[in-house]
Amino acid sequence: MPDEEMTPVAGERDRRQEPLPSVEFARALVADRALCPSTVGTVGLELEGHLVDRRDLRRRVSWTEVTRLVDLVEDLPRGSRISVEPGGQLELSTKPAADLGGAVAALRDDERALRQLLREEGYGLAFVGLDPLRPGELVNPAPRYAAMTRYFDRFGCGTAGRLIMASSAGLQLNLEAGPREKWEQRLGRISRLGPLLGAMSACSPIAAGQSSGWSSMRQQGWSAIDPARTAPVTFGGDPAVAWADYALSAPVMMIRVEAELADPSAATKHPPGGIDDPPPGLSFSDWVRRPDRVGRPPTTSDLEYHLTTLFPPIRPRGYLELRFLDAVPMTLWPGLAAIVGTLCDHPTASDRAAELIEPLALSWHHAAKVGLDDPELHRVAVACADVAVDHCPNDLRADTVAYAELLTASRTPGDHLRSAAGGDGRRLLEEALDA
Repeated sequence: MPDEEMTPVAGERDRRQEPLPSVEFARALVADRALCPSTVGTVGLELEGHLVDRRDLRRRVSWTEVTRLVDLVEDLPRGSRISVEPGGQLELSTKPAADLGGAVAALRDDERALRQLLREEGYGLAFVGLDPLRPGELVNPAPRYAAMTRYFDRFGCGTAGRLIMASSAGLQLNLEAGPREKWEQRLGRISRLGPLLGAMSACSPIAAGQSSGWSSMRQQGWSAIDPARTAPVTFGGDPAVAWADYALSAPVMMIRVEAELADPSAATKHPPGGIDDPPPGLSFSDWVRRPDRVGRPPTTSDLEYHLTTLFPPIRPRGYLELRFLDAVPMTLWPGLAAIVGTLCDHPTASDRAAELIEPLALSWHHAAKVGLDDPELHRVAVACADVAVDHCPNDLRADTVAYAELLTASRTPGDHLRSAAGGDGRRLLEEALDA
């Protein structure tokens, strides 16, 4: 959940500050930018890990330490970007690669380089869906995260909000939207496959030393947060329009206060770049229709920022963000990325996966809760993994086979860690740190 500011293109800043004239205009703007016609193939990867002090696993690393460590990193070998999550988790984001194999190779090289630097400083990264030992605690002082915390408290999901913000970590694939004429089929297929892939990635059986019994407690946390911004988008008909409707119906989470607003007193009331809380229950459409509720009309810039506060499992941003995978240990994430990327992007594998999941009554909730303990989910997961083995890039075959073998043994990555650690959060964190 990085601080996803959008940088305006030169010459567009003034236009981005103009008031949105109508809800219809805003909807068309979001729909127009939701998906970009493209050729499937380019892949980007993002991997989050929990930053751990190897000398004291129970201690959350302070913001001063986090920033010092990040400052030590010069250029990573493959150019991945490092960002810091609310609880001090570190995220590596690769540059877009021409294919799945290139994306995995780039992330693997940069992840190794970062882990080596951290180890030399006495720290490590644990790749697991939720911190199994330490309670959630925000350390990143960005105003965005303070505003998110206030929003979740007002909404009545403060505990789940803090868990997701400060204690979660995921593996994200960024895939091309594909040709326009195939958007409906592509988004429909990935949406249907998503719950199964999420179950296959489940790696958060314990949070802060406690277990709820869910296979993915990370997805349990997401399900407890404001569903108007975290529930799956129903990509029926035109997926771009479906996303626009979802976005405009979602409540406004925060309102940025900028010194260049028309009201000259704004600069004295708030620091530039500050954040205000919106009126309760104000959707973005409401704001467009009733600007008096905020004191000013929303702009294109406000709309762009609002989109960064929406967190469905699959989020269109011109390309497709697949946000539903738990982070898994460093020996396993390449295989998981290979399976997901192959089943979504390889035409033959995608066709076969669609056939395999067709009979299933899949739901995100059920898949995240029971994982592969459901015999039918397990059967289809193994079959889909075998399809991925047959069609994955050659340079990822060993990783894909290893992950498929794990699934065949009726084990998710979380099961694998827990079998070594039992119900002990400290031992599970140690296993994730060095696995």
